[in-house]
Amino acid sequence: VAALAAVLFASPAVALQSLAPRRMPRHVLVPRLAGAESLEGAPALDAEDDASTKTPQSIDLKPPTEEGSIVASVQKAWTPGPPKILTPRVVTFDATGTLMQLTEPVGMHYREALLQASGLRLPSPDHFDAAFKEVYKAQSEEFPCFGCGAAMPSRDWWYPVVRDTYLKTGVPEKILDPLLPEIFDSLYDNVFAGSEGWELNEQAIYVLDTLIELKESRAEDDPLYLGVISNFDERLHKLLDNLGIAHYFDIVLTSKECCVEKPNSPIFDMALSRLGIYDRSRAVHIGDTFDKDVAGAARAGWNAIFVRAPPYRMKNVDDLPCDIEFQRVGDLSHVLDIFNLADFERPVIMTSARGIFEYDAEGDAEEDAS
Repeated sequence: VAALAAVLFASPAVALQSLAPRRMPRHVLVPRLAGAESLEGAPALDAEDDASTKTPQSIDLKPPTEEGSIVASVQKAWTPGPPKILTPRVVTFDATGTLMQLTEPVGMHYREALLQASGLRLPSPDHFDAAFKEVYKAQSEEFPCFGCGAAMPSRDWWYPVVRDTYLKTGVPEKILDPLLPEIFDSLYDNVFAGSEGWELNEQAIYVLDTLIELKESRAEDDPLYLGVISNFDERLHKLLDNLGIAHYFDIVLTSKECCVEKPNSPIFDMALSRLGIYDRSRAVHIGDTFDKDVAGAARAGWNAIFVRAPPYRMKNVDDLPCDIEFQRVGDLSHVLDIFNLADFERPVIMTSARGIFEYDAEGDAEEDAS
């Protein structure tokens, strides 16, 4: 009230100046995008641009960039990526979380399988989710790549994961063990090897069809190859076929069959070797996990595209490596922008987000489920 009174009873010139709208400065804090200039050294608004903005005091609009500041973190997270890639030789995709997603959380599928077999009154799916996360992590650490190094069949790797998940949820052994073979076969062979457990990203077919058109337009001596590189077991081939997209790909590599998983460079090297490609600068990998897909591909010498819907949030942003160059897109269809293939007349279909279920302890969507 006192401030308003001071304005109203001041001289007309002072009152008008106080109530007049102020123009926002041109230089505002925004994340650094590919090709954007650094926020450091952003010039102050030039008084010659608008005489009404002249003030006797000089205003420094240069943002702080001390270590640990918000600006420094934003700059570190939004490392400029490479320019548009117009002539790639190979484009590979991560599978789960990028081309496809779970139809329901893993815990829901586990609960439903046991419910149908037993008719028991069971806890909520969240309990099964928490148990699965703990058991899966322990098994992955003891036997990486689904037991490849231990010459363990994938079925033998997954069986204790399913059993221990139910035991940790509180299902008694005497009830579980007689039912488990039937439950396991249903989960392993049907639910998580087909459309009951997985569904395509709604933009996957459009993106793959567009890349196939690019592939067919390329000269015979400069072909384009499409592939999948995923931390999955050998069921991925059957899964891609059941989802109707296996025919799009020239190569499908799984961590189980390669005995190496992302983010390790050898799995990316294997893809190039099998395709007979030696120019890494024309190789592109697209995925939704930063450590496994983006950092792994970039450190293998590939171009990396990070698919992550806004708002952009990353745990431990200060720990992001400064040496990683990547491009980020908000959804799968915008990958085509980077190849200069976007169809701007295509209608955008707005649907509710689903299938984003996180199991990885580091916050990234887990690659695999059974």
